[in-house]
Amino acid sequence: MNGQVVGFGDITSGGYLDRLYVHKNFQRCGVASQLLKAMESKAQNLHVIEITADVSITAKPFFLAKGFQTKEQQTTFIENTPFLNFKMSKKISSN
Repeated sequence: MNGQVVGFGDITSGGYLDRLYVHKNFQRCGVASQLLKAMESKAQNLHVIEITADVSITAKPFFLAKGFQTKEQQTTFIENTPFLNFKMSKKISSN
């Protein structure tokens, strides 16, 4: 926005949504939705039929609203600290 990076996302050629981040001052402004839409378009161009992601508990409602389904609840550890997250996926058409 106005030359400032306010968010970024990354999706692999296999359809794994590796990162989706929006600066806290720009959350709930549609930035994540625009980034996700662009990554879905990229996945379609790569003929991916399903996008997968490991989603934090705070991001889960966003992904559910965007059509993702929860496949599995999981606990990951960072420096021996447990974090709850969710394996989620969304089927997309690759026209």
